[in-house]
Parts: sequence; structure tokens; C-alpha cells
Amino acid sequence: MLNPNTAQRIQVFSNEEQGLAALRTLVEDAEIPEDYGGTNISFRKALVDAAADPTLLRQEIELIRVPRWSKKIRSKQTWSVQQGQSLSIGIHSRSASTCKIDVIVNGKTTETIFTRGEYQGDNGQSSPKCMAAVSKVLGPSEVTFEAYDLNDEEWGRAKHYKGCMLLVGDVRPL
Repeated sequence: MLNPNTAQRIQVFSNEEQGLAALRTLVEDAEIPEDYGGTNISFRKALVDAAADPTLLRQEIELIRVPRWSKKIRSKQTWSVQQGQSLSIGIHSRSASTCKIDVIVNGKTTETIFTRGEYQGDNGQSSPKCMAAVSKVLGPSEVTFEAYDLNDEEWGRAKHYKGCMLLVGDVRPL
């Protein structure tokens, strides 16, 4: 299925250590984020630095893709908000069909958001749409999500992004 030249460039590793060793033959340790075993700043710290917002303590990020045959996908991460902190959540979606996101705070669904991509012209391209899901979750709290793709009529016509959502949480002091 792959062009032989492309296939020669692909490597598959059975564990993280082998993958990191191979990566280090191509990239210096100082260029690899510490999240992946290098000595460069972590991905999360880089995001906060790039935001250039002195009130931002950290950002939480999770990409969720709901397969068409799934009824729902539960987030893999739990976002913790400590005492004296607040969390604002943004949901970005380029999904061709409507996505439903339940925001679960301390085990209870507190808000349900519906979102879908916005379209630009007949070429089927969409732009990300962001909706603030929760204006403020106060700590101490544990936040998770359940996401659904409603598989509406746009699903069958779309040739791109289906059931994809990027959840971004900004944690700030109160």
C-alpha cells in the first residue's frame, strides 16, 4: 500500500525506550521536550509561555475523536483545579456533524455544549469553532468530559473532520 521509499522511512518501536533512543540519533536531547524524555521545556510550559498571559498558571489540553460507531467517548484525562484556582474551558471543533460535550465536575454533569464546524464556501473547508463551555469552575474540583458525535445529516456528506474536538482549559488564580 505504501510507496517503497516511504516504507523505508517508517520505524515502529515496541517500547518507549527504543523510540527515544532512535529519536536521539536524529535530534539533540536539548530539542526534545522533557515530556518525551529530553531536556527541553515541557510541552505544557511551552504553551503557557506562548500565551504570554501572566495570570495563566497552566493549560490543560485534550484531543477527543469520537468514532462514528461509538455512542460516546469519555476523556482520558482528569483536570484538577486546586483551591484558590479557576478553570475556563474552550471547545474547538471542526467536526462536520454536531458534537455534544458533557462537562462533568466532581462526578456530576454541570453543562452540556453542542458545537460544530463553521463552513467557508463550497470546497467543504471548515474553520475551528470555539465555544466557552464553562465560564468558571472553582477549585477544588476534578473535571472530565463525555463527548458524542450526533452523526447528523452532514456526516454522510462530509469528506473531512468528523467527531473531532480539542478541549482547552485555562487555569488561573482566583
